[in-house]
Amino acid sequence: MAINIFDVQADKPKQDFDVVGRFRAGHQIGKRPQALSEFRVTSDDPAVVDKVAEMFGGTAQEWDNERQPYEVFTTAASVDVIVEKIFSSMTLWGRNAPIRKCDGATISYPEESKGEACECAKFTSMSDRKAAAERGTGCAPDIAIRFRLADAPDLGVFEYKTGSWSLARDIGDVERTLADLGDRAFGTLTLTPVEFTTSEGQLRKFTKMVVDLKKAAPEEVAV
Repeated sequence: MAINIFDVQADKPKQDFDVVGRFRAGHQIGKRPQALSEFRVTSDDPAVVDKVAEMFGGTAQEWDNERQPYEVFTTAASVDVIVEKIFSSMTLWGRNAPIRKCDGATISYPEESKGEACECAKFTSMSDRKAAAERGTGCAPDIAIRFRLADAPDLGVFEYKTGSWSLARDIGDVERTLADLGDRAFGTLTLTPVEFTTSEGQLRKFTKMVVDLKKAAPEEVAV
């Protein structure tokens, strides 16, 4: 389901499959989240993080996570990929599960409320939507990109998940481009630093994910 925050798109069927690892744009120091300027990759398979370290720099190591106990902090801010699936919605999370999902206007979950107008629809600005999400009353972006590494497609499918509002603005266009390219495309994922000064004169910094799809990818890619 593509989202463009203010634009309703039709639901797309989802396909479930295992991922061999996750690309991440942050980590935690203590209990505080810390953004990264280069990708961090985690996996439950030490061979996967070893290969990622070989390709993108960094040193594979263990970390305290039961599901994916291996990680590597790479030296790569951009990676060449083959994008295969994009899942996007707006989600209001409870403690352990979603309370509701929508496309920015219409509820898609739970089933008994499907098709009804979401509370999010009454907000007409991004700042109002973000404020509602921060209060715990509004849905926030919930985006997952599934892809293979262009130079090692046989390594398996990786995933990048984010709640980024900046990517939520763009993801509808990215999904439409992916569909135009046959639902499988060569491209790049890039972590781009952004700086701006608020109206109060405060400097703000964050890292933005940019997805650039370049051309259609055949089902079988020669390596």
